[in-house]
Parts: sequence; C-alpha cells; structure tokens
Amino acid sequence: LKVRPNQKSYTSVINAYTKSNSTEAPQHAQRLLDEAWERYRKGDRDVVPNTILHDSLIDAWMYSSQDCAGEMAEKVLGTMWERVNPIPRLKSYCNVMTAWSFSGNPQAPERMQKLLDEMWQRYEEGDKSLAPDTHTYNILLETWRKSKRKDAGQKAEKVMWEMWEKVAKHHPKVDMCPNEKSVDAVSGAWGGAIPDQPMQLAE
Repeated sequence: LKVRPNQKSYTSVINAYTKSNSTEAPQHAQRLLDEAWERYRKGDRDVVPNTILHDSLIDAWMYSSQDCAGEMAEKVLGTMWERVNPIPRLKSYCNVMTAWSFSGNPQAPERMQKLLDEMWQRYEEGDKSLAPDTHTYNILLETWRKSKRKDAGQKAEKVMWEMWEKVAKHHPKVDMCPNEKSVDAVSGAWGGAIPDQPMQLAE
C-alpha cells in the first residue's frame, strides 16, 4: 500500500505548526508550502497549493507575533496574486492585517491602510468578494487604539469617517457600518473620549 501526502495532509501539518507556539513555526510552514509547490510542479495533482494552504501560512506568521510577521504575511499574499491560483480572499487580507497588528511595528497602521486601499481597488475592478467589512476596519481601528501614537485619535477617526463614506457610496452592497467595537476603538485611540460629531454619526 503506497500512501502519499495530499493537500489536506500539508494543510493539517501547517496548522499544527501554527498552533505549536514555536518561534520557528512560520519557517517550517513555508518549507512545507515550498515542498507542496515542488510536488505539484512535478505532476502530483493530489497536492494543489490552494488558497487554504496559503492562508494557513499567513496564520502561522500572524500568530508568531514576530517583528517581521506583517511583512512576511504580506509577502505570502503577494505570492498568491503572482500566480493564477490560489486566489486571495477576504480572510487572507484580514489575517495579513492582523499579522501587522500583532507585530508591534510602529508603521503597521499605514501598511494596513494600504491593504484596505488595495482591497477597495480590486473591488472596484470587479472582485466583489474583497469588499472590506466592519470586521476588517475594526482590525485597523484597534491597531490605532493600541499604538499609543500621538496621532492615533485623529487617524482612527479618519478611518471611521471612511467607513461612513463607503457605506453611503456602496450600501446595501457592503456590510461595513461602524459598530460598538468601532466606536470603542476610536474612543480608546483618543484616550477615552472622541469628538461629538463622529459619535452622533454612529448613533
């Protein structure tokens, strides 16, 4: 009986590394993904490096909390777009943003905003599955809240204004109205209090 690993096998092992809390988990996951691609190129159609497999590698970087986690997770996302398949999905982008958030990089919010802008660009070009939702924006808002930067309140408020502008433009095509978590994050970014006008908009 000849037993060979398939796509599900690789995904399961990468997920196991992700949950191991090992500092080397992302590197092991990358090695396995590279191996899967090599087997696929050699004709093994049981090992198709699909979106889920790449998302698992992004998860490994996300949970690693390494300083380079955001950059490396974003690199995986870029690799996905360079190939015909796999196709990144909303979850792919959200987890790359979370990897930036967990990394503690002071430039994380700006890098996350660029990812949001890219998602909207692809949405406008026809990929409606990549429309950012409330959860997507809340990842960025929470990152501004915990950044403790002097401009955090102003920047977070600007993000929430963008949410309302997008709702006005795309409603009911997108589900991204600010919610209680959004308001709490902006409030926290301001140090506990935000101006009256955005609060009135959120009511």
